[in-house]
Amino acid sequence: MVDLLNLQKAFLETYEGTRSFKDFVKINAVSPENRFSVYKGNVEGAFRNALEGTYPLIWKLIGQKCADGAAYAFIRAQKSYPQEGTLLNWGRDFPEFLKTFEATKVLSYLADFAKLECFTGESLCAEEKVPLIAGDLKNIPSQHYERLIFIVHPSLFLFSSSYPLDQILEVVEERALSVTLENRGAYALIIRQEARINTHWLSEAEFTFFSYVSSGLSLGEILEKMGERKFDFQETLSFSLKNGVFSDYIFMTE
Repeated sequence: MVDLLNLQKAFLETYEGTRSFKDFVKINAVSPENRFSVYKGNVEGAFRNALEGTYPLIWKLIGQKCADGAAYAFIRAQKSYPQEGTLLNWGRDFPEFLKTFEATKVLSYLADFAKLECFTGESLCAEEKVPLIAGDLKNIPSQHYERLIFIVHPSLFLFSSSYPLDQILEVVEERALSVTLENRGAYALIIRQEARINTHWLSEAEFTFFSYVSSGLSLGEILEKMGERKFDFQETLSFSLKNGVFSDYIFMTE
């Protein structure tokens, strides 16, 4: 009798085309090839459902028929499959695949939109941390401000695009019937707050500030690098504390 692990290994190798599964199937009225095709269809269906679970707005944006076609083509092009026993957030390479898939490659903004959606899924699954609030900072002596290093919340993701993804999202979420896409980029901060994922659209200067924070620079270093950019630090700090952007802070060693 074949043990389960070897049976699963044989199935995967057959699915990948490097082995024949028929040696493990009892011959009767149904051929091994037909029997295997049923299980293969179930596997691909599960992968397809997982992709839609991660990228539901892609399905809404381009329609089920087109999205399903891209999903099945992506699945069959894979060289490896999940090893963790979960399909949660599976398909991180799907946005890049959309750039090459015949039916979607003409939609130049689609890959970036998919990446944005992928980050919202990762934000939802990120580690839990209690965010900083204004009261946590009130006892810091002013002479130490410039040495302050903010630790961003684990659920924070930053993403920039050369396309106006904020306008596209408005249409997909039915907050606008249609738009004429502006010739500009977009800067997003994705954060989980009270089990809800929020996408905040930033100015380029604000995005630069949070990028510096994420890289571990001290407040003094960041403000020096920001230079003459149009940027209101007090307003940005208030936004950060209100929206749970930071989870901790430390001081740069002197």
